[in-house]
Amino acid sequence: MQIQDDGGFLSLMREYFASLELLLISFREFTVISDETILSERRKHRNKIVNSIESFSKRSAIRNLKTLERFTKEQAGFIYDALYKAMCEVPPPPAVAPPPSLLATNDGHQERVETRIGIPTFGESAQRFPRPG
Repeated sequence: MQIQDDGGFLSLMREYFASLELLLISFREFTVISDETILSERRKHRNKIVNSIESFSKRSAIRNLKTLERFTKEQAGFIYDALYKAMCEVPPPPAVAPPPSLLATNDGHQERVETRIGIPTFGESAQRFPRPG
């Protein structure tokens, strides 16, 4: 409805029939691929993709640190792994919520409780990676 000239109409029709041709080819050539095939391939490659994303996230987090202080990149990687394991695999200790008066804003709304990561979160990981110096 927005086309104003015959050149625009011809372009529209060319794009339309090209997409129809693509649909026809996909239905004709790929009928053997079912939803179960797609789900099976997703399950098969899921761990590899998740590991790749986690590795990228780790490298980015370490690269974006302003300073590593006295740690090497390898040591920072071990610390990152310990933190990730502590946060994802080990249930955190029960948090003690601060009094409601500390959570209230000026307009009376409640804020989210701050999550702090301390020695108890790391558990035995803190013993394996002592502080330098």
